[in-house]
Amino acid sequence: MAKETKVINKSTSPFGEYVEDSMVRIFNASSSTFYNNALTTIISNSDNTSQLAFEARKLAQENDAKKYKGKTFGWHDDTLPVGPVTDNATSTLIRKDTDINYNVLEHTALSYNLANRMNAQRDSSSTDYTRFARTPYLDPFTSNTTTREYIFITKPDLNLFKVRGNPNPELVKHSAFFADALARYPEVAYQLQFSVNGANSGPFMPLLSNAFNGHVDLPGISADTYETASNVYGYHMNYRGSSYTSDYEPEVSIDFRDNKWLEVYMLLKMYDEYERLKWLGLVSPTTYLYIFRKILYDQVSMYKIIVGDDGMSILYWARYTGGTLTSVPRDTFSDLADGEITLSTNWKFHWVEDMNPNILVDFNRISMPLRQRCKTLVPLFDKENQMPSAVWPRCPYIGVNRGNDLHGRYNKYFLLWYD
Repeated sequence: MAKETKVINKSTSPFGEYVEDSMVRIFNASSSTFYNNALTTIISNSDNTSQLAFEARKLAQENDAKKYKGKTFGWHDDTLPVGPVTDNATSTLIRKDTDINYNVLEHTALSYNLANRMNAQRDSSSTDYTRFARTPYLDPFTSNTTTREYIFITKPDLNLFKVRGNPNPELVKHSAFFADALARYPEVAYQLQFSVNGANSGPFMPLLSNAFNGHVDLPGISADTYETASNVYGYHMNYRGSSYTSDYEPEVSIDFRDNKWLEVYMLLKMYDEYERLKWLGLVSPTTYLYIFRKILYDQVSMYKIIVGDDGMSILYWARYTGGTLTSVPRDTFSDLADGEITLSTNWKFHWVEDMNPNILVDFNRISMPLRQRCKTLVPLFDKENQMPSAVWPRCPYIGVNRGNDLHGRYNKYFLLWYD
């Protein structure tokens, strides 16, 4: 039986209140970081320290669950509205079926409560925007730490299959490459044709999102300037023009890490080979409506989403619209001495925009068909095994924090996952 242990004296610590039972005392901290720090200060005479630590963490989590459930945020599994985003639109949401205030955000939302208790005097409405810091300071609650960048590239609709599993005879007739590739890599080829079971498999190419390695560059925003005529003294004035030209025709380089079956390379190669046959007029689109409506069915859009250290809060988002692959890294295979296969590709898009909520509306709009089939919300943290979840979900979706406090305004959008 483990002996009773004691942590820091309550009077010397600003962290919350005691949680006690017959075996352990720890502070009811609301931050996973503080859990770890507090547990390292435990002075124990027990022979089963790991079990003691587990019970301490479990006890504190259960107590916080009872104390904060339903009170941390007014946060629901709400979709963004479909259509232009306005103040009225964001308050009129499509679905309000599941309050996942604690179940999903327990390892992050509670840290906000701790931040609010520890940092109550530093209210942004009266401090950051109206007062000046006379000495340098480091705020651990607002500093950005770890981030994760995701990219989601939409599927084009190349005419590779007439129906699922039945290759387009035009391709097989004119290209021995496609006769072989479609037979050996059908699942890879499905990534390039949305009309083949696209509603069930989703609008994005998971193969490229999972193989993404590194980051996607963004062009800076620079305004044009105009000069007036010079006067007799040679003096002239400059006027600021528009910065719209900064959004046009961005070219980006994206790196992917391939596997030993060269699935990513074969996807890129099939895309390029199809464009060659299209240039020669040897293939036709999946539907002639693309021609009548002037739809560029072979182009893609790419969403870039950066989340914070909780893995869900969206810090930044951008969308590249109307892009094509402009290079296939065949030169990668000049030398594979180290064994690792990294493919550096170049893409060119029509334009890029960022931080516009309509981007998130569009993201949810094209994800909606798959979202309706994926009913289970997959949390990032596996509470039962006390580790990050190992589930690979099928559907990314944007959730909305409906709280109106400081964190509710800034951390308004969340990247959620369904399966």
